[in-house]
Amino acid sequence: MSMFNVTGNLVKVYRQERPDRETGEIQVEHRANIMGEIPTRDGKDTRVDLQDIRIPGELVADMKAAQGKTVTVPIGFFAAAKNQMVVFIPKGSRLKATADA
Repeated sequence: MSMFNVTGNLVKVYRQERPDRETGEIQVEHRANIMGEIPTRDGKDTRVDLQDIRIPGELVADMKAAQGKTVTVPIGFFAAAKNQMVVFIPKGSRLKATADA
């Protein structure tokens, strides 16, 4: 179970190919764009933010079926480099589609 969840409109699910740095072999990963509201620092308003999230292969079909709906997914994240956060959905996670956006 993940400690953090993201809720927002599932805008797009897409496939991204990239070469492996060591072998040159093409690696395929699936990603999702989820748009949601984030409160401002003073808490008096919100701003819209688009999160680009890496998704595990077993969730691809469910995510594609939920495009255009409001979803809640558990997330994990880590700092890949200075000023660069990688956000992902952990393997074995479940998608919760809550309503049409």
